[in-house]
Amino acid sequence: MADLADRGIMMVGGSALLPGFDQMLRHATGMPVAIAERPDVCAAVGVGAMLEGRLEPISLDPVGD
Repeated sequence: MADLADRGIMMVGGSALLPGFDQMLRHATGMPVAIAERPDVCAAVGVGAMLEGRLEPISLDPVGD
């Protein structure tokens, strides 16, 4: 939640390309909304970079542990 409050919503995937969807989310949530540079392929590019060792995967700690 802290990341969402600090940075807002980053839209990725094909739905990010729907006209007006970012404005609708911004209006509905009151949060900043940004669209990734290449939302249609950015997740695949990120996974490829991790597999090639160019990015370190993030490790999430479970809440309460």
